[in-house]
Amino acid sequence: MESHYQNIIAGELRIRISQVTATADLLADGATVPFISRYRKEATGSLDEVKVAAIRDRLAGLADLAKRRQTIIESLTKRDLLTDELTRRLEKAENLTSLEDIYLPYKPKRRTRAMIACERGLEPLARDIFKQDRAAVDALSYVNKEKGVESVEDARTGARDIIAEWISEDQGIRAILRKTYAQKGVIVSTVVKKNREIGAKYRDYFDWSESVAKAPGHRLLAMFRGEKEKVLSLSVRPPEELVLPLLRRHFVKDETGDQVALAAADSYKRLLNQQTGSVNYIAVLGSGHVSEISLPVTSQIGGASLYRIVEAKRISKLIPQADLIILGGIGYDPIPNARIVEQVALLIDIPPQRIITREEPRDTEQEAFALFEIVRGEPFVLVTSANHMKRAISLCKRLGMHPIPAPTDYIIRNHHVRPAAAVLPSPQNLALARMVIYENLGTLWIRIKEIFQNYQ
Repeated sequence: MESHYQNIIAGELRIRISQVTATADLLADGATVPFISRYRKEATGSLDEVKVAAIRDRLAGLADLAKRRQTIIESLTKRDLLTDELTRRLEKAENLTSLEDIYLPYKPKRRTRAMIACERGLEPLARDIFKQDRAAVDALSYVNKEKGVESVEDARTGARDIIAEWISEDQGIRAILRKTYAQKGVIVSTVVKKNREIGAKYRDYFDWSESVAKAPGHRLLAMFRGEKEKVLSLSVRPPEELVLPLLRRHFVKDETGDQVALAAADSYKRLLNQQTGSVNYIAVLGSGHVSEISLPVTSQIGGASLYRIVEAKRISKLIPQADLIILGGIGYDPIPNARIVEQVALLIDIPPQRIITREEPRDTEQEAFALFEIVRGEPFVLVTSANHMKRAISLCKRLGMHPIPAPTDYIIRNHHVRPAAAVLPSPQNLALARMVIYENLGTLWIRIKEIFQNYQ
């Protein structure tokens, strides 16, 4: 393990470098996460399964990062584009997103408007305009009918195309916009006109927009379903009135930057806005099971787990690009819940290459930490029982994640329940009361821990 990996992981997990080193050495020797957390506490400083698994996953992620970095460096070297400054920037990249943002301006790409403008000799004009140094910019000297630049406005338009591409490839603004998409993004749904008649059941979403962060999960999933059926066209973007001033503050220096302001607006609408906040993960939280080899696996998992994995299967059809994250560790049974649920997922034809399992988390809080190691700031669909959703969402948001709730296993399904039947003692009502008490105690315990941590 490279030494700087130790510093990165220790900083992220807020543990000592020696703990990372010891855990990495044990993993390299073939030790499993449960073995390390239970029987090598003296070496790791009593790290639990979640922290050991986080070290394992981050090591794998950093190895992938190093591999991709080397591929990029080789590509740049072959094309004689690698410089000392670019090498330093690539070496400092801490994740794949940052690495790809650095590589983006140098990545081989299809013929763009900016490329055409450069071929027409307009890059020097773009640089002069982008400087905004109050010096007169002579666009007239770039008029060349043989190259297709027939007027001053043609020259300025080409220069703006080049500047727009520069802006879209700026690493800093891309990071800012990612955060803005997640926090302020608005999902816009419009009807595909030729399918209006056959998609009447989606009429509520023919002209619809709302905040992604505040939209109920069932509405988002309905829109995803409409998009899959080619009835709706979806886009996710922050409001223009929020983003365009942000771009102007970042790139426009003063009143001389009118051309840069036009280029920034074009960059957002034509280039940056193509990266909508797509959903790449569906997370299924763990529940109960009883591992009994004499029973089929569908009978080994509890009712809540069965509801959750079936709902995840339904959602995966709406978001076919999304990977499925199955979480759940060892509870009263010696086999991790995620392992049993994974078998059911394979039975209902979820492709194995789309399944990610995490067998270490033993409660919802640990599941949230395990999720964070995978999704980070990306939006994802969270599948759990309806009565458990509020607590799960709260724990995810505490870590800065952006879950889209997809509740299932509803306690109340019939709105015609007689009032007397709802309050009289019965086995069913006692079971419901136990669930409510369990969730409230879980929420209370989280608050107590927060108070204790703040006190410390």
